[in-house]
Amino acid sequence: MFPFTVKGEQKTVVTIDKSSVTINEKPYFFAAYPPRIPQDQDAAIALTIKNTTRQLQSTQIKWKLYRWDSMNPENLIREFTTTTLMQPRSSENITFVIPEKEEPVYYLVGELAYEDTRSIVNIRYVREGVDRVR
Repeated sequence: MFPFTVKGEQKTVVTIDKSSVTINEKPYFFAAYPPRIPQDQDAAIALTIKNTTRQLQSTQIKWKLYRWDSMNPENLIREFTTTTLMQPRSSENITFVIPEKEEPVYYLVGELAYEDTRSIVNIRYVREGVDRVR
């Protein structure tokens, strides 16, 4: 055994509320099978960002959309950013659409940076009717 303590813990943060993530208005469960989205529907992603600080915060989430996974850099389809100006001690909902429909599996990685911390979400979903081997 080796006893240790953590010092300098942040009490206020700007973070992504992972329990708020939805795809096409259905809750997204990170430890479950990926949801299936019909080939003819866009994937509408929604989530909440929380600002527990006492300051106005400009937040930026950098998104990377991959086919299958992020292990191979060639799987990257595109990158984009969402920006929100948040009032102190508030929450903001963000919604955006992923229109891509050509791949059987999509993997979306979002990263929000606040001071020296990162809030990261990894969202995977399957396209029904798109049959292609990996």
